[in-house]
Amino acid sequence: MRKIYPPPFNKFVVFVFYSLLSIAAIVSSQVTLMDNGCKPSALNFTNRPVIGYVQPSIDPNSIQWDLYSHINFIVSDYNNPEKNKEKYTALIAAKNANGKNVKILLSIRNYDRLTWKEDKDFYDALDYISEFITKNNFDGVDIEYPGMRGFPCNQKPVNDADFGAFIRNMKTKLQNKIIIMLTVGSTPTPSEEIISLVDDKIVDLLNIETYHFSLYASPNQFNTVGNDVTTNPNSPYGRFKQAYDIWSLRISKENKEKIIMGIDFGNTFQVVTNKTIMDSQTVEYKYVPYDIPQEIRGQLIQIKNLCNIQANAALYSWPWKNLSAYALDYSQTNGSYGSCNTKNNWTRKFDQTNSVPWLYNNNPYNSNVDFSIFYVSYEDFSSLYAKLLAVGGVSISDISYDDDKNSLLNYIRGNQLPSSPVDLPPTKNNPDNHKANAGVIVGAVLGGLLLLVVSCFVWYRRKYILNSKDAGAISKSTMRSHTATKNAEMSCDSSPNRFAVPTTVIPVACGYVTAMFDFEGKEENDLSFRKGDKIEVLERGDGPNDWWVGRVNNTVGEFPGNYVKETG
Repeated sequence: MRKIYPPPFNKFVVFVFYSLLSIAAIVSSQVTLMDNGCKPSALNFTNRPVIGYVQPSIDPNSIQWDLYSHINFIVSDYNNPEKNKEKYTALIAAKNANGKNVKILLSIRNYDRLTWKEDKDFYDALDYISEFITKNNFDGVDIEYPGMRGFPCNQKPVNDADFGAFIRNMKTKLQNKIIIMLTVGSTPTPSEEIISLVDDKIVDLLNIETYHFSLYASPNQFNTVGNDVTTNPNSPYGRFKQAYDIWSLRISKENKEKIIMGIDFGNTFQVVTNKTIMDSQTVEYKYVPYDIPQEIRGQLIQIKNLCNIQANAALYSWPWKNLSAYALDYSQTNGSYGSCNTKNNWTRKFDQTNSVPWLYNNNPYNSNVDFSIFYVSYEDFSSLYAKLLAVGGVSISDISYDDDKNSLLNYIRGNQLPSSPVDLPPTKNNPDNHKANAGVIVGAVLGGLLLLVVSCFVWYRRKYILNSKDAGAISKSTMRSHTATKNAEMSCDSSPNRFAVPTTVIPVACGYVTAMFDFEGKEENDLSFRKGDKIEVLERGDGPNDWWVGRVNNTVGEFPGNYVKETG
């Protein structure tokens, strides 16, 4: 029987405890989410998977092979990958010559199958893909989860069990000799079938796409002239962390290392008719059509709508290699990367909440608009540092978007950063960088001391509780284990017929509840809170006598449903 005890301390002591905990969390988060773009902090992915996606057009000899554990060769039509035979043959030959330890995977996108039932087409597709991989010496296959890649695409269900059967059959047919990687979207309700594929060692790598959130920032509003639409960071830290936490919570501990988090070096460019974009990345504005400035027109790549659903903003990718050379100024930083300085009328800001930098240009080229600002949400060393500290592996959506010296990828691998894209004369170091470093050290020491105090307090409280009488005990036998659920997926709607699939854009939470009692978790995945806390519900169990999943203060975990009430 699992016991839940009320806290034996008075309100003042509890207040002091949570105050110390909050201060420690704030101090430590400032170290993690600080803007270190001016002088990048060290990040080392030496022993972790780094997977790079490549288009058929890439020159294999341009790849810095020692940066990658896997290279995924993208084909948009799995019915006819042979049309790129010359390209993938050259890629595999270059790998054999320069990167013998790198694995080459066939990455299949854009399915045209509407069903995955075991029929003739099912086995024809299985035979064709399996034979193609074996015949052409690929090391494995990366399959994009079929059906719906984005929030607005959720129009018709895809049979999870049938798709799972396809993957299991492929693993068997290839005698477990190949790598199977599954690419999904971020979601607060991971598919039970996908989780079982990972835990049963059918799927070797699980790649979670965590970018292009800005494409459907306002799902019910589309880019019709005059409509109110909303900007959003391309890949905010909170959404990235939420996706990782939710998936890692559901996958068994020994398989968490299979989780790969997707990163995009493409960035997002758009025009915003709201001056507030100078101070915040999330603003409402009136949509207007706009012309691409001539100076960068050849650098921008339009981001296509998902599943033929019109996005609410006209977005373009501006690859890091172009953005960093055109908008960032290295002349004042001794030629080092990570410059906070800009040029060509661009201004750089850093979003502390989302740990993502952004650029704006208050010099409109578009004479058709009374007032407009060019806005870019992008990845740099600061955002990569915050995102990748705790994850097991990373995938890059298109490695050609890095600059010619692979600065971002070398940074991820912990290698010495190359010089800037152009040769620059040496200049004096910026003394502000030394002040910033001193601040980080002081903050880290203070945070460590506070965490030590909190740890001692928690130890003492736990010892006190264990010696207390069993007051207020609640039997876990009255609740069905959340983690043991293997039937229908949990979701905001607990109906077993509801089907939830991974999506590129994370849906909103299932609402909020208020804690009626204090709850201190005793297991690894438990969510602790105190009476009166407002809890963001990510999954509801089967009624109050079940375990739910929620988040408090950026911590995700399970809690008993009968400890909370609906927030009025």
